[in-house]
Amino acid sequence: MLAPQLTEDYTTLFSGKAQQVKRQDLMAQWANFLPGFDATFYDLSNMKIDSKDDCTKATVDFTASHRLGEDGFWSVSGVYAFTLKRTDNNWQITSIKLNWEGEKADRAVLNETPKAAQANLKACKAKLVHY
Repeated sequence: MLAPQLTEDYTTLFSGKAQQVKRQDLMAQWANFLPGFDATFYDLSNMKIDSKDDCTKATVDFTASHRLGEDGFWSVSGVYAFTLKRTDNNWQITSIKLNWEGEKADRAVLNETPKAAQANLKACKAKLVHY
């Protein structure tokens, strides 16, 4: 579970600065980006966890592949670093840092995804079954 406010740090991939974001804003950011792809695949491996009392640090190697149409492809790889804190009986993610190590293809595909994201997300939500 994401903490109500957390640190998001993608500076090694997109430059800029790490920032404090509300979880709702981060989810909205992802919703305006990820559904714009026709397919995504995140391959996670080599998870390492270091836990002390109510604080845990975790890292995981990743390759994130994104496809859009016939020719649109972009893949990025590296290590995600997470910090988690225990609150009550739950663990919450308080920071996410992407440590970029490499990428394949062209980032230009990222400029196309917002155009399709809202329509694709709406189509997915329409398929949800409500009880």
